[in-house]
Amino acid sequence: MHDEWHELAQQHERLIIIQTLSLCGYSRKQAAEILGIRRNYLWTRMRKLAIDVPRTSGGRPKKP
Repeated sequence: MHDEWHELAQQHERLIIIQTLSLCGYSRKQAAEILGIRRNYLWTRMRKLAIDVPRTSGGRPKKP
């Protein structure tokens, strides 16, 4: 029973993060602000929940 609730909570969290990212045009910074969490924690949760989103035009440029 505990495992089922844990899985359900993770699915719910994953959906909330994906919807928030979509709403923000996939800006992780803006999504973290809306969710009221730090950007590095959002990254951690995204990795844990296997959320992969397209890169935005903002952020650091790639090294040549």
